[in-house]
Amino acid sequence: EFRVPPFHSTIPMFAYTYPIPKEYAEHQIRKYGFHGTSVKYVSHIATRKLQQHFKDGRKPKIIIAHLGNGASVTAVKDGKVRNILFLKEENMILS
Repeated sequence: EFRVPPFHSTIPMFAYTYPIPKEYAEHQIRKYGFHGTSVKYVSHIATRKLQQHFKDGRKPKIIIAHLGNGASVTAVKDGKVRNILFLKEENMILS
């Protein structure tokens, strides 16, 4: 059984089914996130530091780029993952 970390389980349906054929989604095949522990930590720290700029209680919208051992870009809104993009290593220039 594959367990999804709770942080990436907040990806909305439109985002986790968009990149796959409809018939796959009908069999509960979906896109999941990676780098969850790293992204969750960065999201938490960034929200805490940026919160002082939001006097009305709103949470900041954050874009997190995880580079190293693969790469992903994650959009976080209200502390929840809204979408995630994965980059293949052959599309990255590494030094």
